[in-house]
Amino acid sequence: GIDVILEGHAKEKGIIHCGNFLIGKAIYEGSKHKSRLLLQDETNKELILANHFSSSKPTVLISPSMTEGVDLKDDLSRFQIVAKLPFPYLGDKYVKAKFDKQDGWYEFVTLRTFVQSIGRSVRHEKDWASTYILDECFSYFYQKNKHRLPQYIVDSIK
Repeated sequence: GIDVILEGHAKEKGIIHCGNFLIGKAIYEGSKHKSRLLLQDETNKELILANHFSSSKPTVLISPSMTEGVDLKDDLSRFQIVAKLPFPYLGDKYVKAKFDKQDGWYEFVTLRTFVQSIGRSVRHEKDWASTYILDECFSYFYQKNKHRLPQYIVDSIK
C-alpha cells in the first residue's frame, strides 16, 4: 500500500491526505519510512509545512486538513495519496442536518474537498504530480459522481 508508493517515489516530496488525525497517526505508525514522514497533529501544521518547504530531503506530509490554502507547487509535491475520501463527519449535528435536508449536498461537499485536495500538488499548467486514491469507496463514488468532476480529472483517471 502506502509504503510501496513511498518506495516508488523515494526521491520525491509528497503529501498523504488522510481524512482525520487518527488515520494519519495509523499511517505513520504503520510505515517503515517514518524518517520521511511529517505527521500533522492538532498543533503543528505550520511547523511541519515549514520543515517540508525548507528540507532538501524527500519529506512527505501526512495531513487531514491540507485540502485548501497550501501551495505544494513543483518539487514540493510530485505525488499525493488520498488515503480516505474527505466525507464530512456525519456525527456533527450541522453536517447531519444538511445531509438529511439537502439532497446531494454531502456528495457535493465531498467532491469539492476532493478536487481541492488533489489541487494542492498541481498548481500551474506545467506542474505535475502522480495521484493515488486508496479509499475502497472511490470507484463507486466516482461512477456515481463523475459527471460533476472537472473534465481534466476525469480524463486523468486510469
